[in-house]
Amino acid sequence: MYSRTKDILEFVGVTPTTTLNGREPFLWENSVYEGANGEYVENTKYKTDVYTYYTAANVKPAAQDLVKAGYIKLREVSLGYKLPAKWFSKTWIGSGQFGLFANNVFIWTNAGNDYVDPEVNSGGAGNEQGFDFSARPSLRNYGFRLGLTF
Repeated sequence: MYSRTKDILEFVGVTPTTTLNGREPFLWENSVYEGANGEYVENTKYKTDVYTYYTAANVKPAAQDLVKAGYIKLREVSLGYKLPAKWFSKTWIGSGQFGLFANNVFIWTNAGNDYVDPEVNSGGAGNEQGFDFSARPSLRNYGFRLGLTF
């Protein structure tokens, strides 16, 4: 999937990839450049400036922001307990239940996708898939429930 979130995080310099060589220019291993005759030549002289690479328009290929969209998610966990009826036998309460819950408890994504929940999309309620354009992250919720009948 394409992740604009990854692109933006690299642009502002907060990803591990932007810290290569201590953010100092370096010779990129196994790189090439196009020579005067149009053939590719092994690069032994042109250094990569990480800052320019991630912030200049049209330097970094968009394909570099593709991430694997596979994931495993523990979406919901809940535990409930029906309170004993004898607790309410001398009250105006008929019955009671207590419960704990958690949503979006855990997500495991493929290596290289530390940026986005693959379930989140930028198109809202549409059928858009495989495109993250700075969508809001999925939220983790914890809570409890108390139910009483009268």
